[in-house]
Amino acid sequence: MLNFCYPQAEQKPSQLNLAQLLALLRKIDHLDSKQLLPTLEQQLDPLESLSQEHYAQLRFCEQLFSNYCLGHKLAGEIQQALNPLLLIMADLQLNNAKWAWQPHPFIDLLANIQQHCIGWYANDNRASQRFLQQLQQAIAKLITNWQQDKLDYQHNSLKVFFEQHDARISKLEQRVIAAESGALKAKRSQQMATRIINEKMEQQLLPSCIQDFLQNSWHESIILLLINSENMQAEFHRLKKLTETFIWTFKPYDPEDNDTQQRIYRVIGHLQEELAENLASLKHQPDKLASTLATIESQHLRILKGEAIERSPCVLLDNNPLNDSHTKISGNLLKKVNQLKPQLWLSHKVDGQVQAIKLLLKLSDSQQLLFSNYLGVKACQYSYEEMAYKLSNNSITALPHQCRIMQTASILLEKLLSAQQQALQKNLALANEKKKQQQAQVQQRLADQKKALAEAQALAQQKQRQQERLAAVRQPELSFNEQQKYSLLLHKLNTGGRVRFYRNGQARECKLAAITKQASNYIFVNQQGIKDCEVLKQELIAQLATKQAEILDNGDHFEDALSKVVNSIRNRK
Repeated sequence: MLNFCYPQAEQKPSQLNLAQLLALLRKIDHLDSKQLLPTLEQQLDPLESLSQEHYAQLRFCEQLFSNYCLGHKLAGEIQQALNPLLLIMADLQLNNAKWAWQPHPFIDLLANIQQHCIGWYANDNRASQRFLQQLQQAIAKLITNWQQDKLDYQHNSLKVFFEQHDARISKLEQRVIAAESGALKAKRSQQMATRIINEKMEQQLLPSCIQDFLQNSWHESIILLLINSENMQAEFHRLKKLTETFIWTFKPYDPEDNDTQQRIYRVIGHLQEELAENLASLKHQPDKLASTLATIESQHLRILKGEAIERSPCVLLDNNPLNDSHTKISGNLLKKVNQLKPQLWLSHKVDGQVQAIKLLLKLSDSQQLLFSNYLGVKACQYSYEEMAYKLSNNSITALPHQCRIMQTASILLEKLLSAQQQALQKNLALANEKKKQQQAQVQQRLADQKKALAEAQALAQQKQRQQERLAAVRQPELSFNEQQKYSLLLHKLNTGGRVRFYRNGQARECKLAAITKQASNYIFVNQQGIKDCEVLKQELIAQLATKQAEILDNGDHFEDALSKVVNSIRNRK
């Protein structure tokens, strides 16, 4: 199939064998592009060329390498630095055409490159330029080891470079995580605390002192409790329930409703202790804690005594609407966010500019995502909700994080196979069309020959008739003596007589079969007894006179008499 899809334009008298080609490959130490064959052909003698099989294998290898670089979305400068690896890939392809579908350390090497280079993009940063330069140097050493047949996939310059890079970036990323994780959790805790307060105070009537307590001391305490919790979601629901119960105790109720009154007694009895335990913001301010609890207790006593207390509508805290609990996010969008794994690279589009970012930290409790760039520096952070929207509008998309050389090779082969089938179908259609044209031409030639033969026969018959008419016209011109002479000859001609006719340079002998009653028509048959012609008497005289006919034998009177008897019997019937 490869030979069909990649035909060589010209094959020279001398073709390199596999050993010669591999040796020539190892003499090349640098490639400026993804085209290997032009560089190889420059090394050949004028009368040398590659075999068709080797040429097709290398063309396939070039296309595979190009598709690999483009499909894995590596930066152009990185692709340029990786071009020398095409030499190693060509070596593998020539020795084992199925290497891309089998476990091989070179595929692991490509995966390592993909993992470390996917996030790189060109800028004026020194660290960026240093990374590219060190990558080029590591690949150059790798090629040198390959040329000397000393390539070790487990311990090589490229692997050492990536390990050193990982160690440096890991330290930077840990600093970012340490600095940002606490801030992210604090930010999320504040949003969750505000959500609790606003949800439970909305459309409620509460004393102003209780409103002040909820939006200050209690709000701050919820934030601290969420920050220090190991399970933010569980703590969130616990504090949400406690806040709801606390606000419920200040709702107006009917004094005659004994069940409600008894329930309020029971709740208030242990509520003070729960508040004291959870007022984290006042733990180090015992005087303010006691004063706050006393204010709450005094309000509860007035309620228990049935005294009227002044209530006013609650004013809610300011909150970011994007992070509000009332913002509805579909489960499918959040599912995509939940499936994201740390160390995953993504393409981030901001104001038309595309940058690669890596998911550095995923805080499930605080619902926050922290991203860094390839230098280990913080790039951005988003909540789960924000990330869900960005994934849905494709402003953030996942980048390839694995080496997909097998898939790339399979796709390329499928395209080549499809192209081959289309070409074969086209050639078959052309061959069928050519065959139809040839058949049509043969049929046309046969028809033309048949037509020409018919025209020739018609022309010959026409010429014969013209000659006969000419003879008939000339007949009156014969002299009286000639008329008498040839009439006498015909008079002697009896049935069974033989006459030789001359036409178109050919002679044929015929036998007189019968003479009509008026003796005006002479009927002749050929040697097989089949009628040959019927000639008028005057025409026959003219033919004898012009040497177109010659009487060879006058025939037998007996046969003529027998003919007359037969004719007489026929006439009687």
